[in-house]
Amino acid sequence: MALRRGFIDHLDYGSGASTTATVGRVLSGTWEIDDGGDYDYSIGGYSASRDGMVSAKGNATFLVTNSCKTVLGLALRASITANSLTDCVFQAGTSSEAYQMLSSHIDSLKLTGRVNQSVQAEISWVSRAPSVVAVPTWKSYDTGAPFQWFQGTCTIGGSAYTMQDFSIDLNNNVTAHTSLDVKSANSQRLPEELVDGNEIISATFTVAVPITSTIMDDPFADNITFTNDISLAFVNASSETFTITMADLKLKSWSKPFAAGGDVVYWTLTMEPLPNTASGLTLA
Repeated sequence: MALRRGFIDHLDYGSGASTTATVGRVLSGTWEIDDGGDYDYSIGGYSASRDGMVSAKGNATFLVTNSCKTVLGLALRASITANSLTDCVFQAGTSSEAYQMLSSHIDSLKLTGRVNQSVQAEISWVSRAPSVVAVPTWKSYDTGAPFQWFQGTCTIGGSAYTMQDFSIDLNNNVTAHTSLDVKSANSQRLPEELVDGNEIISATFTVAVPITSTIMDDPFADNITFTNDISLAFVNASSETFTITMADLKLKSWSKPFAAGGDVVYWTLTMEPLPNTASGLTLA
């Protein structure tokens, strides 16, 4: 028995049809192919295979370093138009067995940070052209310095509120489609097109100091404007920077628990920019 271990795993990506770099310092993830099939049953107990459209997708969670900012940028759109996400490719495996997902779109991006943890990212993608790689080549592993929690300056509306953690979610709502048209051999059940849906962004922040009453009062003060800004800026040990900015956010909800005795009270804030603006989230 020869068990596989992460020592020889790779996950590379590229903008276009060829890989150019490793995704980053990958912590976990999955590579998934599903034939989308089922069975039809007829009288007499007979069955027939009902083959569906193949689903090819994957995801990865990794430490944010300076070199992986490019792959994060592939989740963002320059404008909200049909199929505006960049086509990219992901390749995973080892030197003896490898797989590729061409014509991929990044479906979702999640950025998280909390006290005692480095900043992490999670991406998921959808592909319309999976394949086996007979003779793979691999890019060098990422050894860049992560952006650690104590290297950050995190503010809401330009002010610090003793932030404890943040979680930012971007969903591109990518869907795969096919048709009854003529198909090419060996790809008849693959998707013909990826459609980029609504761009939805939301963010959750936990703070130990209550934010200003003018912001807290928004949900019940007839204030339906999108006015709040967020800045999450980090400088790592190599003097490299990673900055997350969110503009024109609306406070959707906030909550705080009742705490007993000397327990610390934390406020949880949920904010959202206006969907489909292609400017609610900026990475630099």
